[in-house]
Amino acid sequence: MIAIGEYVLINIPPTIIGGIHVKNDGYGICISAPSLPHIEGKKVMFDSDQKYHEYEDNVIIHKDYVLLCLEELGD
Repeated sequence: MIAIGEYVLINIPPTIIGGIHVKNDGYGICISAPSLPHIEGKKVMFDSDQKYHEYEDNVIIHKDYVLLCLEELGD
């Protein structure tokens, strides 16, 4: 599965916090980002207050709402 255009596909597996299942905490692994290929495979933080689409354990969000990459980027 790949994102198209200026969208980013982020995998957000459910986590458990204090015994409560939390699906979206604004963090995930970037699976596909055609316009930002340097963040693919990296852990990212995104603005979960924005409108986005979900598919299985993935979020599809516009690249403008990806806030930062939490891992070092290679040269």
